Amino acid sequence: MKAPRRLPRLRDPQQAAHHLADIVNPRFYARHTLLVVLCGPGSEPTHHLEVVECPDDPTPSSCADVLDNILTMVLDDPATSPTTGLALAITRPGSEQVQPLDRVWFRALHRVCHTRGLLAHGVYVVGSHGARAIHIDDAA
Repeated sequence: MKAPRRLPRLRDPQQAAHHLADIVNPRFYARHTLLVVLCGPGSEPTHHLEVVECPDDPTPSSCADVLDNILTMVLDDPATSPTTGLALAITRPGSEQVQPLDRVWFRALHRVCHTRGLLAHGVYVVGSHGARAIHIDDAA
């Protein structure tokens, strides 16, 4: 008998990076996409929502609007309840080095989570290099 699968805890950056590197579709590595991950009370992932064909130079407000609109749609659905946190995986052309686009999404995630009373479980750049966490110092 197989042991039950343990869900990662996305509050742990190492577990989050490993999970996101495994779950993001490699065909998106060189395209501007997002993977929005809803998390439950134990910071385990409960739902993964792909957003493809994202603009390559969004404004902070448009990023916050995208996340807020997604949350407005899914948080009213009993199947996504209870959602207590959010993580974000970004795919885009280029290396794992932090780019201005990453900073914009980092700020948007934290703004939306603060406004909605959710925990921000991080923003990660995902590509063939794996998943790299964006830290507050990177976003300055």
